[in-house]
Amino acid sequence: MVYSNTVASASGHLAYATIDVGYDFLRAPGAKVGAFVGYSYYEQGINTHSCAQVAGDTTCAPPFVGEMGVTEYDHFNSLRVGLASQIMLTNRLRLTSDAAYVPLVSYSGVDNHLCCNFLVPHTSNSGSGVMLEAVLDYDVTHAWSVGIGGRSWAWNMNAGPATFLDTLPHLGGGASGASWSDPFGSTAVAGSTNVAGFGDDTHASGPLGGGQIGADWQTGPWVLGVQADASAAHMAGENTCFSGLGGINCQHIITALGTVTRAPATAGATR
Repeated sequence: MVYSNTVASASGHLAYATIDVGYDFLRAPGAKVGAFVGYSYYEQGINTHSCAQVAGDTTCAPPFVGEMGVTEYDHFNSLRVGLASQIMLTNRLRLTSDAAYVPLVSYSGVDNHLCCNFLVPHTSNSGSGVMLEAVLDYDVTHAWSVGIGGRSWAWNMNAGPATFLDTLPHLGGGASGASWSDPFGSTAVAGSTNVAGFGDDTHASGPLGGGQIGADWQTGPWVLGVQADASAAHMAGENTCFSGLGGINCQHIITALGTVTRAPATAGATR
């Protein structure tokens, strides 16, 4: 598979809400540490426009401008368990931080790559993660404060199912063979004798062309697929058969052919 790396402009939105219940098990003058358990909700929607390839793949090469390439909409519902601390560095300067482990995440989302051959959008399902936050604020008055902070949230999601659509035209040639035999016994016909079991072979060859289509459903490392192909053909073969009857031509002609296959669930690399 050719390595692909693309760049695009993106825009979107995000929203989140968190509620915790905790208890301070350690208190000291100007400091406290507590444990908490809570719930976090997070959603985001991102759309990308335009696309340019910076590697060797053919995706987005040549680049297209203005068209939508990827849409992604995610919703995370997380159980969080962690520790929180608050330290007064001075009588007005305060450092607040919390670190949470997210042991359970329920995720629903769609990652739709419009330039790829997904039959349905790519999804994931569940996972775990961490949430880290720290804020440094200054009490301007007893009622007002200003501050600056940082946040790092990470979810490690398990791969969900993906369904790929593969289409491919084909053009070529084919060959076929057929055997003809007489199922009847020896028979006298117009002074000649038909020899029992006498027959002959015919061979047909010619061009064919058509297309094939397939769908692969992948969940984790397992892939289950089905494929079908159909072709129009012009293959014809003829030979003289049953010469004991004075010579009768046998002919077989193929004008179309098709196959349907199903791939069993097998382990494979994620696309």
